[in-house]
Amino acid sequence: MGIIVVSIFLLLTLTNSWSVGAADLLHTKGGAEHPCYRACDGIPQTCTYNFTVREVVTMSSKCGRCPYVRENCFNAGCITAGGYVRPVSVINNELPGTSIQVCLGDTVVVNMMNSLPIEGITIHWHGIHQNERPYMDGTPYVTQCPVSPHDTFQYKWKADTPGTHMWHSHVGFEESDGMFGSLIVRRPQDEEPNSKLYDYDLPEHVIVVWHLFSKPTKEVLTKALFVNQQVSGEGLIVNGKGHIVNFTANGTTHSTPLEIFNVTKGNRYLFRVIFNSALPCPVQMSVEKHSLLVVASDGASVAPFEVDSIMVNGGERYDIVLNADQEVGNYWIRFRGAGTCFASQVHQEAVLHYNDATDVLPNGTPTYQEAAVPGKLLNPSESTVSTANYTNNELIYLSELTSNEQGRLDISGVPDYVFYYDLTELVYADAEFAARYPQVNNVTFAYPSFPLFTQREEITPGAYCTNEDLPKICKQGQFCQCPYVFEAKNGSLVEVVFVDSGRTSLYSHPMHLHGYNFEVVAMGASNDYVSLEEIQEANEKGLIEKKFTGAPVKDTVSVPNRGYAIIRFWANNPGYWIFHCHISNHAELGMATVLKVGDHSEMVPVPRNFPQCGDWKLDS
Repeated sequence: MGIIVVSIFLLLTLTNSWSVGAADLLHTKGGAEHPCYRACDGIPQTCTYNFTVREVVTMSSKCGRCPYVRENCFNAGCITAGGYVRPVSVINNELPGTSIQVCLGDTVVVNMMNSLPIEGITIHWHGIHQNERPYMDGTPYVTQCPVSPHDTFQYKWKADTPGTHMWHSHVGFEESDGMFGSLIVRRPQDEEPNSKLYDYDLPEHVIVVWHLFSKPTKEVLTKALFVNQQVSGEGLIVNGKGHIVNFTANGTTHSTPLEIFNVTKGNRYLFRVIFNSALPCPVQMSVEKHSLLVVASDGASVAPFEVDSIMVNGGERYDIVLNADQEVGNYWIRFRGAGTCFASQVHQEAVLHYNDATDVLPNGTPTYQEAAVPGKLLNPSESTVSTANYTNNELIYLSELTSNEQGRLDISGVPDYVFYYDLTELVYADAEFAARYPQVNNVTFAYPSFPLFTQREEITPGAYCTNEDLPKICKQGQFCQCPYVFEAKNGSLVEVVFVDSGRTSLYSHPMHLHGYNFEVVAMGASNDYVSLEEIQEANEKGLIEKKFTGAPVKDTVSVPNRGYAIIRFWANNPGYWIFHCHISNHAELGMATVLKVGDHSEMVPVPRNFPQCGDWKLDS
């Protein structure tokens, strides 16, 4: 598979016959058609969306003669997906799915119909804290039961967290196979700390970058798991578009359209970048001849920080200001895959098109090597173990950013809880198969048979495991699996110390917490292996310098490979919240825990007749 993938990209780099035309500039979408996209004035609205989930095929008959007839690529219902022909699970026949663009304080209603033939669904509103409705978080067997095929479910929640977010399925690999979209929550301009730094914040300037296999993800990754096979990245798509597969007719090569972003010289634009991948494949983003002014990450503003490129990992979002101050023309927006995408040199491009430019594409053919831009690189999550790839970069760790969000609670006191997360990988073998399992504290997370939050009255001793239980149920070196829960009192100050001590994998883990954001108070990495014991000892002796004032606010943190990250937050949102690696395959394999905050009596009531599920057997 790896050889095939590389050959596709080599063919791409040797070809410069991409046909483009006016059609590429005319077909844009981004949620502006919905009445809830508006100038935010502090007056909340109710915003209703209808989601129908179906399995469709990319490059189907709806695409006509795409890419040979360029306009056919923009037919209604045509999903080009870089030229792959494969099944995808999508919402409203779109890839990405419908963009939700609302204002802070709006109530969002999503009527979802599951028209998949056999698979259940939940939708997670990634970045929304669900303070008033934890049962709307969309985590299977933690906050709800999966919605069965042919059933409907109504999500209703308040847009309580401003910024750039996403929505995606939280069941299996449905998200990796097309069930995702952007979720933008704006606030009034005078409440946005960095609003004076840009002239336009447009829905068509949302950039959703996703890794996509040429086959259904389960088919690729499940096979690899059971034969203990390493898998390389294959392709990236930008807003569902890109050049991955080439088509040849009559000696001429054609490719599916790239995404094009239009700007006018002299203006400053806010771009919102969203990324995820089923594999450890963070992407290095840059814009040809333009610097990137970072103004927010994961929805929280930071003091503006100018860089030349950004490493974006799974589940992360970045807001950047781009100053259209270059000559009128076209410039490559580059996305260069690292991690498992390095060997196969996975890359993708979009186009920054200046209005009044005569051409649609930049000159030349983009390559993987050209995307390795020199200068300041923000968030170098795994570059400590591949320094040869970043010798021309000044590495800026995320903890060096400074938050300018107002109203954050003081986190400088002595924490009530310090939780240690040792991010490891178990190479496990028995009589049936061998596999690699990414784990937390040598434990693989197993979902319970019923949702912990909505059916909490059914929880009995032994329904889940805590650190106190592990010595009894886990034996050294053996495979250990349970619903792994950390417990904290409501209103407590929590510190989590992540340590990447894995020796079999050289990839970073983006850890995402539902229901909260947090301050990243410390990060560090080494070219040598680190252990939980040495980081814990240093932390307990006060030898790790921590940033308590202006620490960047995130909900997803990339723990550097062979390094550590330390976060703090106030546990003031009672409920059961999953905390997991946002690499889809790692989450599916059990790199997760659940954070239980507060007593059951402190958690909000569950709506009457909320769907239930669980084990059942005949009594007689």
